[in-house]
Amino acid sequence: MDKRVFYEKKYGSFSSLPGFYQEREYCGRIIKWMKRKNFWPENKDSYLDAGCGFGLKTYVFSEYFKLSQGIDFSERVVDICRLLNDRPEHLDFEVHDIESFSGQSYDFVTAFGLSHLNLEDPEPLSFRIKEIATRFLNRNGVLLMTTRKGPANTRDTGWYNHTGEQIIKLKKHLIKIFPGYSIYIGAPDEKLTYLFS
Repeated sequence: MDKRVFYEKKYGSFSSLPGFYQEREYCGRIIKWMKRKNFWPENKDSYLDAGCGFGLKTYVFSEYFKLSQGIDFSERVVDICRLLNDRPEHLDFEVHDIESFSGQSYDFVTAFGLSHLNLEDPEPLSFRIKEIATRFLNRNGVLLMTTRKGPANTRDTGWYNHTGEQIIKLKKHLIKIFPGYSIYIGAPDEKLTYLFS
């Protein structure tokens, strides 16, 4: 095989990025945990990653869905995702801001590190979560977001760490504004807390 062809192929997918295999293992733990708790979506038609960043988890989760889409408001990062996407027939990346994006409804939506949800106060945060869920989830769809539990503060990166008490307040407020929905807070490992709606 020609050297240029070999290296173009080698560096032409997400698996060539540093951290890809750790991300695959991390997403695998989440999926296994979700299945154990019966939160893995029943329908596997569509998936949206809101705030996809470099698209590693988008790519991994997309393996389980017929059609998947990653959105981010950074044109540069979406260009990188498109360059590394070797599954364009069922995975697409687009530049969108979640606040103005009006896409279809999905069976599974992830929001990991979405700046739109980086709020300290549980009450306004719960309304933003509700907005995303009502705009983008199909009936019986699943929204998965993460927050790091710890001493309440803003980390050097600008991300807010919620205390356990704030997370409980968030859950109570979500139950109040989302009657009839299943809200679950849990952790597949000690470091991460997952909020399911």
